[in-house]
Amino acid sequence: MTVAHVRYLQFSLFRTECQRANFRDARISQLLELVGRVYCLEQLLEDGASVYDTGFLAPGTYRTM
Repeated sequence: MTVAHVRYLQFSLFRTECQRANFRDARISQLLELVGRVYCLEQLLEDGASVYDTGFLAPGTYRTM
């Protein structure tokens, strides 16, 4: 569970900093949001047991991802 929490904090900091940043091109923030989503899905698929054990995701959502 600790590893999952650290990964969540890492993503949360990434997302906050991306939202605060003022990029010259507005598409960069959209691209970084997509990169963050891909990272989250990758982490869930790699080892999402702690998320399922806590009941945060419902049974059967693994097949949906």
